[in-house]
Amino acid sequence: MFAKTARTALLLTASSALMMTATSTASAATAQDLVKLNQANFAKNACSTNSHGEVGFYSSCTGAGGSPEAWCADYAKWLWAKTGAQVDGLTPAAGSFFLYGQNKGTLHTDKSYVPKVGDAVVFNYLGGGRADHVGVVVQVYADRTIQVTNGNFGGSNAATSTVSYSKGYGQVGSSIFGQTISAFVSPVGLEQDVPAPPTPRVLAVQNGVLYAQEGGPQTSWTSLTENVKAYKATSDRIGVINQNDQLLVKEGGLKAEWKKIADDVVDFDLDGDVVGVLQPGNVLHTKTGSLDAKWHTTNGVTAFDLDTNRVGVTTTDGKFMVQEGSLDASWQHLTEGVSSFDLDGGRIGVLRGSKLSVKDGGLKERWYDTDGISRFSVSGNRILAEHNGKLVLQEDGPQSTWKTVANGPIGDFEVSGDRIGMIQNGSLYLKTGAYDGPWYQTSNVSGFDLS
Repeated sequence: MFAKTARTALLLTASSALMMTATSTASAATAQDLVKLNQANFAKNACSTNSHGEVGFYSSCTGAGGSPEAWCADYAKWLWAKTGAQVDGLTPAAGSFFLYGQNKGTLHTDKSYVPKVGDAVVFNYLGGGRADHVGVVVQVYADRTIQVTNGNFGGSNAATSTVSYSKGYGQVGSSIFGQTISAFVSPVGLEQDVPAPPTPRVLAVQNGVLYAQEGGPQTSWTSLTENVKAYKATSDRIGVINQNDQLLVKEGGLKAEWKKIADDVVDFDLDGDVVGVLQPGNVLHTKTGSLDAKWHTTNGVTAFDLDTNRVGVTTTDGKFMVQEGSLDASWQHLTEGVSSFDLDGGRIGVLRGSKLSVKDGGLKERWYDTDGISRFSVSGNRILAEHNGKLVLQEDGPQSTWKTVANGPIGDFEVSGDRIGMIQNGSLYLKTGAYDGPWYQTSNVSGFDLS
């Protein structure tokens, strides 16, 4: 959905290191192990104690004459090594991953290659083993969008930068936050056990009935329920607030049973396996994992948004704060006076008046501002916004050019991966891929949500 507002509407209206040799184990490490390892080290910095009890990641803390070095390659190598992949030939240089791929026969520079979880992503390869950055793929979505974990991400000082996410289209030649993907490199020795990406979903309300569509914009719609106050879809879950202010969630297929998660729900959000509900009295409850997991409670919250390992909130005293890592982590104060906000794929956007401010990567990164924005939606390296009555899109970095997607009047709108949706004159318009691609229309739709 588009950015959360402080007064949330319930119903949507429209670089050398020691070589490591992996020891043999009873079962080979897998891509899922790598994902879990990354989650355990998310938001750590160059000199943090990692989840294995060591300081930093290889020479991340001391490689620059006793001080932290540019450690993106250190972290990527560490993830591979700790999950059993071969890491011989890898150094603190990001470009060493490109050479690794050449030597091992796992270098992918063709645009047709679809990345896999665990692949290294080499950005701006300059030749001679030199590159600007390297990260590791930790999730691949059905629309080929990828989530990348990064050490020393976003141009931060090496001493203060953290493990952070980025998100964008997973194809050689595409850009993520201003850096061009030169190659994907698959690790040798890491088994793939990640299920195929789920089919993208769309929810839409038509004549009071909530429908779901799986697959492309020309596939059929399935009726789910009716008379709901709010709704949200992810790749594996669908949630609704019913007329009794109960949050109901179904998990798995569209025909799965609804399960009551909470009562007295004012607002809710779903992201991956995280659930959040806002209850009367400005009380936020969040949980991760199974639907029966315990709640974590935060008071004084007026609005919130979930993004993988982050929760963003506005508070009763006017602050915008973000929690990063676990759901019991401390809250970081980022700014004030925020009317709406959106978090996705390592990017944070806030609206203060008509000024949109966006930051990528770590919480201490700088803000980039755009004036004249009334509403916006963030997804990976894309920002969709309303500017002077037009629907405009910014792809790649927050200083790139805005492109017109549609002229007004514009109702609700949302961007999710390579999909764009909007309500205009009572119809839902969807497009996939390029911003200037064709629209697919569904008539008589009052609101929608993209997974």
